[in-house]
Amino acid sequence: MKNILYIVLALSLVTVSCKNRKEAKQEAQIKVESKFPVSDNTEDLSPEQAKLEPDDRQIGVALISISKSVCFGICPAYSAQIFKDGTLIYEGIKNVENIGKFKGKVDLNALNGTIKEVSIIGFFSLNAVYDNENVTDLPTTVTYVNNKGKTKKVVCRYDCDPRIKKVNKVIEGLVKSTKLSRIE
Repeated sequence: MKNILYIVLALSLVTVSCKNRKEAKQEAQIKVESKFPVSDNTEDLSPEQAKLEPDDRQIGVALISISKSVCFGICPAYSAQIFKDGTLIYEGIKNVENIGKFKGKVDLNALNGTIKEVSIIGFFSLNAVYDNENVTDLPTTVTYVNNKGKTKKVVCRYDCDPRIKKVNKVIEGLVKSTKLSRIE
């Protein structure tokens, strides 16, 4: 009787721990896909928490960031983050024109216009995640916007809202229009 009780207890623990591991794995995947110094609160992170390059410590937390992951095909993979002073840090990973780390300066009027346009499109009312774990080999796009302390991060991989696709096009246009200089 004791053995049966121990077996039932052990099976219950295994079932619960498997579910928790799956949830933790999904959260870890989202964190890995977004390498940006983003914050869930309205205050800027310290430079050490943000893991910024030493010469970028005065910049603060990104106002806008976007990253696209690799796929088995020719999907562009890169990350870009734009800070409140207009500094853009770009890292081309695969299937993009600029491979490596680059830095540029975004016009502040264009940056403010982009943030306003993204807000009008409805970025802050989107779901946090658009995905389906049963679908494989699709790139993931992680988009982050900080507008006057209001922050949101959206992970888009499958069955994404058309508004996030529009937001990403607007941000990509800002990144592509910025002149970049290699930093590594």
